Amino acid sequence: MARIIRLSILSASLIFLFVFLLPGRSPAIGQAVDFSPTPEPATPTLSATPDYSTTPTLEPSQTPVQPQATSLPASPSESPTAPPAATETATPTPTPAPALTETLIPGIADDTEPTLTPSATAPASATPGNPVLSFPLIIRQPTVTPTPTVAPVEQLLVCRSPDAVIPDNNLSGVSDTIQINDSRVIQDLDLRLDISHPFTGDLVINLTHLSSGTTINLLNRPRQNDGGYCRQGNIKAILDDDHYLHANSQCSDNGGFTRPPAIGGMFRPPQALSSMNNLSASGGWRLTVSDQGPVDTGTLRSWCIYTQVGSPVTPTPAPPAPLLPSRAHVSGTTTHMQKYPLDCESRVAVDYAAFFGVRINEDTFFNRLPRSNNPDRGFVGNVMGTWGQIPPNAYGVHAEPVAALLRDFGVTAYAHKGMTWDELRAEIAAGKPVFVWDVGAVYTGWPTYYTPSDGNVTIVANYQHVVQVIGYDQADNTVEIMDNGNYYQRTIAQFLRSWSALDNMAIISHP
Repeated sequence: MARIIRLSILSASLIFLFVFLLPGRSPAIGQAVDFSPTPEPATPTLSATPDYSTTPTLEPSQTPVQPQATSLPASPSESPTAPPAATETATPTPTPAPALTETLIPGIADDTEPTLTPSATAPASATPGNPVLSFPLIIRQPTVTPTPTVAPVEQLLVCRSPDAVIPDNNLSGVSDTIQINDSRVIQDLDLRLDISHPFTGDLVINLTHLSSGTTINLLNRPRQNDGGYCRQGNIKAILDDDHYLHANSQCSDNGGFTRPPAIGGMFRPPQALSSMNNLSASGGWRLTVSDQGPVDTGTLRSWCIYTQVGSPVTPTPAPPAPLLPSRAHVSGTTTHMQKYPLDCESRVAVDYAAFFGVRINEDTFFNRLPRSNNPDRGFVGNVMGTWGQIPPNAYGVHAEPVAALLRDFGVTAYAHKGMTWDELRAEIAAGKPVFVWDVGAVYTGWPTYYTPSDGNVTIVANYQHVVQVIGYDQADNTVEIMDNGNYYQRTIAQFLRSWSALDNMAIISHP
């Protein structure tokens, strides 16, 4: 019995030591001891152990690499939950947004993927139990791309009048050079020739840009319809890639009251002037004219380079040719005799307006035209002057002021230069006449450059005139014309040659 009592006392002593002598549990002297059951300690609010099977929200272009899971202590009573999705604050993009490049810090490749790495020692601001996301540092910097300087487009017209003899039957011929001091590049190049020679079929003409060594052929012994060399004389022409007729196939018969040149108008050279595009205009430009047949000589009277210069240009392909009928005719047109020697533009304008149902008095229309020494801006000279002159003498007016005045009267009329034969045919096929600037009553005349007081170079022509074109027939090779109270026909080639002299200028019913 005594042994049982001793065991009981020993058990009680052990209980006393366990309850009261554990570290932090010793009561202060004199403090009452509470023998009530100890409550369950409160569970601290902690983030759960991260579940790495959940992918944080990242930039769309970044793919996270899964790290190895790291065991973190947690209370057995805690249930693991996924951490909240990572959020990133978007950085405002400046306006306008510059081009951006991605610059990685040294030693980090562009294609390095971001990794999720639990931090061994979380920073003070980190939530306990959450990993620290570690990414390659990408610094976005605006790329300063210099804005290309676009050179303003300007016209350059440089002419010389050497009056140089072209030696007979001499391959070397005669040369003359124009010097241009402008480093901008060529966007468009045209050339004017004034050559006196009784047999143009002898002539070969070349242009060389001395700085680049580029040479193009401008004329190569032009021929006439029977295939032989052109037996007519003189050249007064502008060579321009945009025109329909080829210079080498021009050979007028030199008939009529004005004695036109064998080659007079605006024509396409055998080799394209556009091969000079995007070359610097600066330097020497050499024209060489040689006579390659016997018997006669000639004279290089004058020549001009006309170019638009600016920044380099990219050529654009020509649109496909429209499908048009081989013949078309416009009904309902009228024509009357002009009242004054040089008011043909006013007379045709009121006839053109009548077709669209608008009645205008010829005097009223003429008196409302602006006046200028530039025919592109207004009427030049005295309406009672002599026909056949060029500005600043009595001359007339070009298409733009006439079209603008027609619109003031309520007619839908728009001026065009450089219009094509297909565009003219399309207007007639649509049942509308075309108001055309030609020369010599669709017979003869020759173009030249003219610089009025405002400095804007334009093309003018002796015997400038206007008509209405009301029909064409490709099979019969004819164009139908209403002019000064008359109806007549010209061959397509005759019409195109005459129309070309003023750069295919016309008024039609749409822009």
